[in-house]
Amino acid sequence: MDKKSLLGLLIIGVILFVFTWHSSKQQAEIARQQASIDSAARASLPVETVEQAPFTIEKDGGYYIVSGPAMEQLIDSVNFTDQESLNYFHRTLRSRGVIDALRAAGAKEGDSVVIGDMEFDFVE
Repeated sequence: MDKKSLLGLLIIGVILFVFTWHSSKQQAEIARQQASIDSAARASLPVETVEQAPFTIEKDGGYYIVSGPAMEQLIDSVNFTDQESLNYFHRTLRSRGVIDALRAAGAKEGDSVVIGDMEFDFVE
């Protein structure tokens, strides 16, 4: 093989590498934008008021533990890295009476609340 053939193959290889690298960056950006759009669409939907299995609140040391199938489902449906999804989470806790029940159980601003495998501070 002569020098021109090798140079041609090298140029083709570089072009393929750059194209592949650029395409993967675009695909990652498209996936990120779609996840954000999906999360925003879910957050803009009206909050479900359909009654599901009731939740329970237990105080264990310094923690308020909220449990029940509806709470597990809620935790699984929230993207905690997205602000709109977090807003949906908080609206849903309010509409299902979890915030009021925590307050009635003695929770104060800043107390630790556990739902499923998530722990967060109580905020009214």
